[in-house]
Amino acid sequence: MRLTHSLTHSLDRTAAVAGTAGVGSLYCLANPVAAALALSNLVLYTAIYTPMKQQRPLNTYVGAIVGAVPPMIGWAACSPLAPGAWVLGGLLAVWQIPHFMALSWSLKDDYARGGFKMLINVEPESVRTRTNAQTHAHQRA
Repeated sequence: MRLTHSLTHSLDRTAAVAGTAGVGSLYCLANPVAAALALSNLVLYTAIYTPMKQQRPLNTYVGAIVGAVPPMIGWAACSPLAPGAWVLGGLLAVWQIPHFMALSWSLKDDYARGGFKMLINVEPESVRTRTNAQTHAHQRA
């Protein structure tokens, strides 16, 4: 237990240093908008998405946002955040739901064993799960 506790603290420190260095680098070398997007995505991922994975299936939608923001950070780092960046982020967020559903179907039992409450393993045969996947797939088309 002492080793696990020590390792966890070491990883927490490493993550904090890497996050601070990344956001700081974006602020100094790119611009404050890119840094703000990175910081908000870091907070969304660590404080909301990660704990939510063991609480409720809504985490899939939060994860879609987390996955859609990095290209927006790159856009903001290179040029002003134009409407195209928001369209790109929106398309990626919508695309990630059917993409995740398709890829995670074969892993639904693993998610359950790991204590993760994903839509695919909490309600695998439900109309809601199928409807969500189909709706998001149609939004892409």
